[in-house]
Amino acid sequence: MNNEKLEVIIDGANLLHDDRGIEIYDEEGETVMQNRPERLAKGIEYCIKQGWKTTAILKNGTYVYSKLNQESEYIGDINIIDNLISNNNVMLVSQKKEDIYIIQLALERNAWIITRDRFKEEREKYPEMDWEDIDARTLRSHAYVGENFLLPGLPAKSLDKQQDVEYSEFKKLQDKVEFLENRIQSIEDVQLSNQKLLENEVTINDSNDVVSSVIENMLKKKKEVSVHKLFDEVSKAVLGTKAAKKTGSAKRLRKELGYSKSTGFLQFLIQRSQRKIVSKDKGGELFVSYC
Repeated sequence: MNNEKLEVIIDGANLLHDDRGIEIYDEEGETVMQNRPERLAKGIEYCIKQGWKTTAILKNGTYVYSKLNQESEYIGDINIIDNLISNNNVMLVSQKKEDIYIIQLALERNAWIITRDRFKEEREKYPEMDWEDIDARTLRSHAYVGENFLLPGLPAKSLDKQQDVEYSEFKKLQDKVEFLENRIQSIEDVQLSNQKLLENEVTINDSNDVVSSVIENMLKKKKEVSVHKLFDEVSKAVLGTKAAKKTGSAKRLRKELGYSKSTGFLQFLIQRSQRKIVSKDKGGELFVSYC
């Protein structure tokens, strides 16, 4: 196997949600999830300056969430993501779980992976994959110093070794990722979705991707999250921050997501999650976490 890496694949959500050094806390003292496109852009910019062809993978749901909540103080400048998409530095994918896509793409392209994720779920689900190779190509030591992105483990790439890869080559991954995940949509569908999103056309069908993104981001970061907190975040993500505060928003959310009042929000969460969720009563308040 040729060990000379050809490019860089970035876990887009990992950098987008990286709030180290700029943490914000709510009135209950809990960390507020932030979407900071400027941090993702800094990571991409750093890798490009080091000489690498660079692509960040980001779920549609995460992008839609940001688009619907642009007025929030916890959401950065979404125009940055739009520009990165236009420049082919960000690829939007429709999968519920983008990690296996990132891994498979990096193996296909012989690329570095930039993430802080340890791929625990993927190791359990795909033990036959070459995890020694995957770990060797994964760089997890990136940091932000002020506005600067730093990654000492990424070497500079000489210009004569650069390899331009056409955006259309993502299509070649479709069959392999579909086999692993059984749920990849065609790149044509993704690109059509990208265009609709860039034109601010968000459909009801996007709500499911948004919910999956919120659940994953909140539960992956913390051991336990209150159901009340999750409800607030999902409501803001699907309806928009202002609409989520209006009278009748709970009823509108149920209609938008398609669950009944008798079924309840918790059961809806459990059904929507890609990983098993367990609940626990703590002082009369329900908390959930990944099993």
